[in-house]
Amino acid sequence: MNDSIQAQLTAARRSQILDAATELFAEQGFNKTTVRKVAQRAGVADGTIYNYFKNKNDLLMGILHRLNESELRDLHFEEGREQPFDQFLPAYTEKRLREMAQYAPALRAIIPQLIIDEELREQMMSSMMGPTIDISNRYFSDLVAKGEIRDLDPMLVSTFILMVLSGFMLPTIFGDDAAEPEYTALSQMLSDLILNGIRKREETT
Repeated sequence: MNDSIQAQLTAARRSQILDAATELFAEQGFNKTTVRKVAQRAGVADGTIYNYFKNKNDLLMGILHRLNESELRDLHFEEGREQPFDQFLPAYTEKRLREMAQYAPALRAIIPQLIIDEELREQMMSSMMGPTIDISNRYFSDLVAKGEIRDLDPMLVSTFILMVLSGFMLPTIFGDDAAEPEYTALSQMLSDLILNGIRKREETT
């Protein structure tokens, strides 16, 4: 079996296991879910799962990396460089909001575990959030250099946009009966606020 086929099979099996873990975390919560239950839901032998994930915390991190699209984030921002920022921002904002909403049930189980487990939080920051923010910083530094945005600290811009998106998703994540928002309109509004602020501008004649 060549390396390409083996890599595809490995990726497919990891995805199968993560699908099962996501479902079980959403249904039963993190603490009540066991690696054995995940293996059973995924249709693999108990021992097989350890070929892909070290433990339950590793499964949790796998779900977060999948939601974060860690492996694709660099590519996404590279594609963003090929279009104006005011077009890329609303489209990418809508994409991220829809993805977070898709994982809302699992996030209800995962977020409390991140709050109480300092080691897990540190792992998330070092392996996921840090690299993601570095990619974002490079992107916004390029926008400043090209004169597309004001000369602001790229780190603060990245952090601000992350906090805005996360804040708007909290009602969806924690509200079991929350109505699904109109993501296209919401993304356009958020992007307009980020780009133009909320201060009323004088009309020109």
